[in-house]
Amino acid sequence: MDATAETAASCADCTTELVGRYCHVCGEDSRPPARRLRDIVEDALDNVFDFTAAVPRTLVALFTRPSLVPRALRAGDRKNFLSPFKLYLTATLVFFLFLGVTGVAMVQWDVVPKADGPMRVVIENGSVAGLENFRLTDRWLHPQGDHPRNAEALKAFDAAIPQVTDEVERAILKGTRAMAAFPSAMNDSFAEWMPRILWLMMPVYALLLWALNWRGTLVSDHVIFALWAHTLIFLLMIAGALWNMAADALFGLFDRRLESGRGLTLGLIAYQVYFTAALKGYYERTWLSATVRGLAHSVVYVGLIWFPLSIAMLMFWPALAHLPAEYWE
Repeated sequence: MDATAETAASCADCTTELVGRYCHVCGEDSRPPARRLRDIVEDALDNVFDFTAAVPRTLVALFTRPSLVPRALRAGDRKNFLSPFKLYLTATLVFFLFLGVTGVAMVQWDVVPKADGPMRVVIENGSVAGLENFRLTDRWLHPQGDHPRNAEALKAFDAAIPQVTDEVERAILKGTRAMAAFPSAMNDSFAEWMPRILWLMMPVYALLLWALNWRGTLVSDHVIFALWAHTLIFLLMIAGALWNMAADALFGLFDRRLESGRGLTLGLIAYQVYFTAALKGYYERTWLSATVRGLAHSVVYVGLIWFPLSIAMLMFWPALAHLPAEYWE
């Protein structure tokens, strides 16, 4: 009798008395197998991400056959592809891990001179009328670099702030000044709130899909498609950030002549193409119908919801810290 079996009086799984190394009832081996480090890593990845098979297969299908993954998930296929929620959570985790490792910021601000004259914030009747000889430009998905403060622009803000009479407008101007002084100041707020907002907006996205494709569909069909679409958005933002990193490396950070790095714009264009192709296959539409419905969905979701929300956050979020406590009373 094997020495290990001799020392084991009963099976660790079913408690049957052992006669030899293997349990004659359940077949359990009484000698624990040797576990290599590679086995432990593969097991962890497989349990968390279904990494060994599902992730590569899902990634390939996402970009080569846009409607295949959501159709398979709708049919209940959990063997070949990641489940809808695991698909979205994995993309979210990878995206923010990518931002942390590469140092890419969601949004940054750059002071761009427009003429050779002095920079000035124009104040008329106690209100801001505009910026003279400079502007603030938002830059999305670029690496955080050494942003030299434009001292002239900061002086222009400092001179104008005391002249503004309305508390809210003055707070907005102070927030704008803070963004000019610290170009990536909004990045932490975006990184913190974006995942939460996306979860809240997911039902809105699915509801818009239902309004455009309600015949013969279930609510769960639109939720699955919404999770797939937001997964695609995160992956395309990574691709856009990589494009910007390559452009910045080739042309120089914040190059004025070449305006390098249109990664977010290219990502949104790519999203619309994949989104339209997926609509066609998932809801069994013609190309014309899928194109019209896809454009209608994007105009409402991106143009009428996300764009105003982003503008409001960029304008008013920095201002909140500069409103006096008495304002809220």
